This record gives sequence, C-alpha cells and structure tokens, in this order.
Amino acid sequence: VRLGDSQATFSGIFSAALFFCLSQAKPLDKLSPERPHTRVFSTYILVSMVLQFAAHLSFTIYATQRALTLRPEGEEVCVAFDLEGGSEAASSSFETNVVNSVCYIVNLYTLATNFAVNYVGHPHSTPIHANRPMLFAVLAMMATATLLSVGESPVNELLEVSASLPGTLGTELVAFAAADFAFCWCVENALRKLPSS
Repeated sequence: VRLGDSQATFSGIFSAALFFCLSQAKPLDKLSPERPHTRVFSTYILVSMVLQFAAHLSFTIYATQRALTLRPEGEEVCVAFDLEGGSEAASSSFETNVVNSVCYIVNLYTLATNFAVNYVGHPHSTPIHANRPMLFAVLAMMATATLLSVGESPVNELLEVSASLPGTLGTELVAFAAADFAFCWCVENALRKLPSS
C-alpha cells in the first residue's frame, strides 16, 4: 500500500524525533544492582520481539482486511509496486482511499507502541515519565493516530487520510490499537523480569 508524501514526511519526522528523544535519556545517579541483559540473542529479547511482531502483524492484517471489505464500491487500492504492471503504479499520482488511510494509521500506532513499550528506563536510565520529550512525542503520535481514526479534522486533510472511515472502522482501530499496546506492554514487562543470561 502506498503512502502520500505528507504521510511519509510526518512519519519520518516523528521517527527521527522519537530516536532523538531516546538518545537523550539520562542514566540514573545511582547504579542499579540489577544487571541489564548482556546478549542480543537472549530468551527475553527473542521472545519479546517475536510476540510483539505477531501482535503488530495481526493488527495490520485485521485492519487491512476490514478496510478492504468496508471500502466504497469502485474505490481502487493504490499500491507502491504492482507485480504485474511493473513500476507504473509507483509513478501514478497518490490518491487517498480507505485502505491506505487505515494502513497509515496502523503504522502510526505500531510505531508509537514500539517506542513506548520497549523504552527500558528504570532501573538503568530515567523512566519514560521523566523523559518528557519522549513521553510527549509518543503521546502526540498516539493522539494524532486516534484523531485520524475517529473524526474529520484538518489533520486528515493535511496528512492525506480519508476524512471519515466507513462504519465503525475508526473505533475498531482505536480499540485494536489499545489491545495491541496492552498486549505488547504485558509481554515486555513480564519477559523483562526474566533473569539475564
């Protein structure tokens, strides 16, 4: 599914801002007796990554399938690359539709969830509530995705998102995003308690 120029720009700016805020996290004044996980291929990291990926993929598949079934009759799906037609699809002009709008909203939710859930913070660095720029960037991204999901606003036009999603799709996106966040947060926090190996 293809993104519009303003969508790609907004996502890029927010991603850069989140990485910048992440790099600004300060270590705590007092060293923690708890050691961080020392290996990239530890059980904690691998299981957390696979489960979070599965949750985000399920969210994306569900939302895309719902968008495909609820899109207005005759509305075409704009793809970035058509396997049969070569790169002709990529050179055509971008047109907002339900499917690319939903995919973009899901992209915003999962990006914000990834940063919020996987920010380690205490006991090794400042917790997310103390890293104000990071907290506000994540909340702003979640708020933007929610605003795009549930209502008509100037933001929809600015980010080339369908003004109103059909049926209850917007509410379903918000509910699924909350479930995705809760699942990923529970997985990450439960697995983080595993002893480091």
